[in-house]
Amino acid sequence: MSNAWRRHKREVTKEKYLAYCGGKRCRLCGISHLPIYCYDFHHIYDKDFNISWAINKGLPVEAIKDELDKCVVLCSNCHREVHHNPVRRRELMEIVGEAGHGDNVIRQQHILHLP
Repeated sequence: MSNAWRRHKREVTKEKYLAYCGGKRCRLCGISHLPIYCYDFHHIYDKDFNISWAINKGLPVEAIKDELDKCVVLCSNCHREVHHNPVRRRELMEIVGEAGHGDNVIRQQHILHLP
C-alpha cells in the first residue's frame, strides 16, 4: 500500500469519527475551516486508548463509539493549550460541564453548538 493511499484511508476514517463527534469544529475556539489533520480528539475522562490508534487501524465508528463518547473535538492549538495551560483546561471543563461530562447526550440529539 502506498503512503498516499494510507494517508487517504486515515483521512476518511478520521472524517467519520469527526462526523460522529459533531464535525470539524473546535469546542473551545469554534474554528471550523481548518484541514482535517488540524483537529484532535481530547479525552475528557477514562481514556482506554488513543483515537489516533483506531484511525491508523481503520476501525469503524461502531467499534469505538464508547471511546469517542469520552472525547471532544479541539483544534490542535487549543488541544495543546488544554494540556499545558490550567486556565484553558478549566475553560474546556466549564463548556463540557454545561453539556454533561461528555457530548454523548447532545450527540444523540444532534445538537452540537458552542455555548
